[in-house]
Amino acid sequence: MDTVSFECLIQQNPIERLGIVFSEEELTKFISEPDYGLQRRIAAVDVAWGGGDSLSMPIVSEYENHDVYLTDVIFSQAKKEDTIPMVVNAIIEYKITACHFEANNGGDMYAEKVQEELKKKNYRCNITWSKVPTTKSKLDRILACQGPIKGTSHSDYKLLVKERKEIRNNKMYNDFLDELTKFNQAASMQGKQHDDAPDSLASLFTNVLGYTRIGTARSRISRDDLGI
Repeated sequence: MDTVSFECLIQQNPIERLGIVFSEEELTKFISEPDYGLQRRIAAVDVAWGGGDSLSMPIVSEYENHDVYLTDVIFSQAKKEDTIPMVVNAIIEYKITACHFEANNGGDMYAEKVQEELKKKNYRCNITWSKVPTTKSKLDRILACQGPIKGTSHSDYKLLVKERKEIRNNKMYNDFLDELTKFNQAASMQGKQHDDAPDSLASLFTNVLGYTRIGTARSRISRDDLGI
């Protein structure tokens, strides 16, 4: 049962299906990652500062054919004192080589703290951060990346997420997918929903993988341009 049907029928929590951007059925799924072709593991972090928001850190494995597997997720409403060790440990455990942080509202200080902790553990990772552009709304930034997030064939990149049966015991991964698949682009929903999951994925494709979309044109920025 998809997330919206479960919420409506089982949880008795009505959700407007019209306007859902990333429905469960549209996402590209996988059970296990390929045995060859892995280029690197990367991540993006949307830092949370209360208000019911979650720190969202999608950890992905990029392969030679530009398939991007969602290997794991840090998705937590815990305090920064608790999430910083989680982020640091995940970077080391998954051998992440590049990680981007949203710098707004103190996210730059959060990134610097993560960088300090990594240095203490003698682990090198390309930590970057930047403020979100003011020329685009958050909704526009997310919609600009809906092709690669859905894994459509016309996109330069294709995101694949784990089948639900493979993450039964992974609460953070499940919660991340729940928020992603509930995200609604309707005007009436803006400012009334949590969007940390889709926003962090959009940041990953834009700031780490260098995906851009202008109108109907799609292009890839080189890693040298990004300093990666």
